[in-house]
Amino acid sequence: MKYFEFSGKVQRSEFWATSIILLILFFISIVTATALTAFSAPIGIVAVIATLVASAWAQIAVIVKRCRDAGINPWWTAACYIPYLGFIIWIVIGCLSTDKEVQS
Repeated sequence: MKYFEFSGKVQRSEFWATSIILLILFFISIVTATALTAFSAPIGIVAVIATLVASAWAQIAVIVKRCRDAGINPWWTAACYIPYLGFIIWIVIGCLSTDKEVQS
């Protein structure tokens, strides 16, 4: 699966696996950045920002693909970034079943 591309589809299992991996990667980068910043190394902040940008890009791409697989408009991805409500929408998108009419 190509995590940074917006074409194609993603099933539920791939969606959740990608989300968990990206979350773990982000927490590891935060811990690493905290350790590096403790030694006055500004590289830690740069590492966190780079990881955040890459994780956000991959997560947006996976949500778009998941929307396409579920048969809903991919613009619902934008709703995932509404504070508080977006988390619920993200879970719903992750739990929707595959649309049988959209499958190829």
